[in-house]
Amino acid sequence: MVVNVRTRDDLRVLLGQRASGNWIIGVNRVPQITKVRVFNWDSNQVLKGDFDLGRSIRANGRLTIGMSHCRIENFSAQERWPEIFGAAVVVYTPIVSVQRLFGQTIGILRTNLVGLNNNEIDEIFRGLLAEIRLRGINRIVIRSGNNPIPDFLRNGVILTM
Repeated sequence: MVVNVRTRDDLRVLLGQRASGNWIIGVNRVPQITKVRVFNWDSNQVLKGDFDLGRSIRANGRLTIGMSHCRIENFSAQERWPEIFGAAVVVYTPIVSVQRLFGQTIGILRTNLVGLNNNEIDEIFRGLLAEIRLRGINRIVIRSGNNPIPDFLRNGVILTM
């Protein structure tokens, strides 16, 4: 899972610290996090990295998110953060690999849905919808097995299963 956060902090400072601090992240969420994206307030730059539990610190119910293998990239969001996530500053999305082919942006969801209940599957697909909007994905490839694809995801996105 990717934890996405939006901050007014200078991303260069966060890169030097290899951490972004004081986020309200539930203890049960931490084992699921593998990637971190810290967006600047204007959503035109992002600090990306792998989640590093060894660098992470929990104090007073808040988590300083540690990162490794991180870098700052320019980012061109298809839609601005508030249009996608509202007032939220911490959002979880599934990991989606992206390929560009013949002018289309194709996302590949490799999350294993086997054994998940309907609420967990809906949560993954809601995060996927946000990821599609954020990254401008035109087509999504999902291996869903026998799991149904929610109607709210079917509308407006071409699915390949």
